[in-house]
Order: sequence, then C-alpha cells, then structure tokens
Amino acid sequence: MSRIGGVVVIAVGDLRAGDVLVALLWPNGFRQIVRGGPLQVEGVRATGGCWEGQPQLEILSGCPGRSSRYSNGATHAEIVLG
Repeated sequence: MSRIGGVVVIAVGDLRAGDVLVALLWPNGFRQIVRGGPLQVEGVRATGGCWEGQPQLEILSGCPGRSSRYSNGATHAEIVLG
C-alpha cells in the first residue's frame, strides 16, 4: 500500500466494500480516472478471464444506478481515505 496525499494505492484485488475508488493504475504507468466520478465499492469478483496477462476483475458498485467497472489489466487502484 502506498499513500499519495489523501489517496491510498492498493492492489485491485484488495478493494473492499466501502472503499471509494477514484482511479485504476496499470503496470506501464497508465492511470485512468473512474468515469462518472468516485465509485463506492460493494465488492470485487473474479470473472475467470485474463486481460493483458492480469486476472480480469469486476468491481461491483455499491450505489444504485452505477454500473460495475472492470479492471481490464489494471493491477492497482487509488482509493480515497475516509
């Protein structure tokens, strides 16, 4: 786990219910902010597939009306401390 200001960087698979996801990070340094703003996580589920050599994970939304996100090769996530 790394800390950047009020944000913590953790492995995507370590996301837990209640975490607030703000961005996904790839091994090549690419950072993608979550579309639609911060996403409250309900849980993480393995889809059984792979994307660019990484396990494909579904990040479940804890908010009604927000769709799940997929890791698509991302290995780490930025979450807001709270």
